[in-house]
Amino acid sequence: MEDNLSNGLKYYRKKRYINKELVSNYGLQEVAFFKKDSLSYDFVFKLSENSVADTIGKYGFGLVYFTSDGSVGPEGYRISMMKSEMKMVGDYKYIIENVTPPANYLDSIHIFITGREGYTGVIGNMAILRNIQLK
Repeated sequence: MEDNLSNGLKYYRKKRYINKELVSNYGLQEVAFFKKDSLSYDFVFKLSENSVADTIGKYGFGLVYFTSDGSVGPEGYRISMMKSEMKMVGDYKYIIENVTPPANYLDSIHIFITGREGYTGVIGNMAILRNIQLK
């Protein structure tokens, strides 16, 4: 994983482009999915060049997984909340989170920021990725 991070995910194939500014100084360029073990993944969010660690540290980071196969229960979704920090690898800025998604195929993932100490509503813009095949 480290080699892929140091070259900005340039040659890594299991990734999706986002290109969305959530708020000023907090933009997501792409996300890569690295399998850790049988259940968990590292979701690596490559940040835009103008992203600032202080801005990222002010917000909570949320993922909402949607599936239509019943794997997340009758609601059809599951939420993960994190207190993310910006990490530098070479010249690139990342948020790296270990997550256990509810299924290997996700209808969509909604990415948002909220209050650092708990959900206070979506702040700024939300990014939505559809048809995610993790395996």
